[in-house]
Amino acid sequence: MESRSKSSVFGNSVAAGMLSGEDFNAKKLLFFPAVLDTIFGVLLIPFSNVFKADFEDIYDITEFLMSFLGMIILELWLSKESVTINDFRDGLIPFLSRILVIIALVCLMLLFFLSENLDVLTESSATLYLICLPPPAANIVVT
Repeated sequence: MESRSKSSVFGNSVAAGMLSGEDFNAKKLLFFPAVLDTIFGVLLIPFSNVFKADFEDIYDITEFLMSFLGMIILELWLSKESVTINDFRDGLIPFLSRILVIIALVCLMLLFFLSENLDVLTESSATLYLICLPPPAANIVVT
């Protein structure tokens, strides 16, 4: 099994708790399914070679299913929200600002990579600029 970053799991769990209107409770947060999954996954990292050999096909299937289910849940959540032209106008400036900041960071990163002769990263520089286009939720589903 591949080791994947689950940093968004903690952030999403905290955000979900904050949106629920309840006071922050660290003990309750530790028992969220996503946090338990992350803890369990970290504990199993030393055994990853054993699992990879025996369960690679099952892992590939479940990885696809979890991404697919995540997109379905996101769609169900978004379908309950109505979007107006004012929402579009309100979101346009932050979206454009985000694009400019990410492009600036990618440029700085590429300059560093060029100075260090890291060709593997500079060869796909055009792709790096696409990171700023999808919304943050899409980045979570893709990773």
